[in-house]
Amino acid sequence: MKKFYTVTLSILLAICLVSPVLSATYDDYVSEGGNSKLSQSAYDPGPNARVLFIEARAFDFSSTSFNSGSGVTHNDVVKLLDIPKDTYIVGIGFRNLRACQSGTSAEMGDGADIDGYIGNTNTSEVQYLDFSAVMSGMSIWQAGDLQGGFISGVSMSGGYGSEYTSNHGAYFTGGGGVSCYQSPDTLDMTFYVGNGLEASSGVTPHFELMVWGFKRPTY
Repeated sequence: MKKFYTVTLSILLAICLVSPVLSATYDDYVSEGGNSKLSQSAYDPGPNARVLFIEARAFDFSSTSFNSGSGVTHNDVVKLLDIPKDTYIVGIGFRNLRACQSGTSAEMGDGADIDGYIGNTNTSEVQYLDFSAVMSGMSIWQAGDLQGGFISGVSMSGGYGSEYTSNHGAYFTGGGGVSCYQSPDTLDMTFYVGNGLEASSGVTPHFELMVWGFKRPTY
């Protein structure tokens, strides 16, 4: 009898080892009034939640409300947007609306890194954001697969795709992913005016800017 039990257990063990693990489909919600609502494993993170945001602005530095209409000169820094604590910025869109003098350009970053988002290492003739030509479409920089060519409607000289990927700043290309702001900061543009980045009189850029990411809501 003992031998019989031993053989039986061996057969059952063999069946368990060779049989595939059966998968299943689970419902992680209940229906309340016809609406499916997460309820079992999910929970409301409350004040720890982050929500998607998109900031879309048009800036006109010829306005008398900005520097009395005098515009910007070489090496001027303009703080465009506040960045609250606990914010992730994952993408920036830019479209130039006014052709400024040749050589007018800018890079974009924050208080810690002036070219953290859009830098000055582009291999084309235009090293920075180009303000010398009106753009029909919006250029987009964002975290992700840069070789995929996240740029559309670009008025800068050169081709599409990888030629411009080096212009992404370190914040979008870091191997650890997009970082969260641990304290308030500002989204800044540093301007360069004149051919060869020589100092020049004030210019008045006019452009559209879109910024998107995640941040904590204000309660």
